[in-house]
Amino acid sequence: MVDAEFTLSMSVAHDHPSLAGHFPGNPVVPAVVILSTLFEAFARQQGGGVALEAFPRVKFLRPLRAGRGFEVRYQCSGEKVNFYGTQAGEPLLSGSMRVTPRDG
Repeated sequence: MVDAEFTLSMSVAHDHPSLAGHFPGNPVVPAVVILSTLFEAFARQQGGGVALEAFPRVKFLRPLRAGRGFEVRYQCSGEKVNFYGTQAGEPLLSGSMRVTPRDG
């Protein structure tokens, strides 16, 4: 993987299947959906040529409400990717993921 730094904007739609019954009337996006969303955005930016190995460290700093946009800054160094998420300029989450080139 090439060392790089970039920021991507994303959101989780109000009608995401995981939100049904998850705090009705005030849906909070489950952590696994947030992590999936940020990895999938990263993989698309990389042309789909990466596989997720692990999330060795993640810290959620506040809840994410469905339909609200957020930004994630990625800092790539080899197979380690640090990430920092914000929403409306406020810290949302931070952590790291380990990725490898996808076979094929």
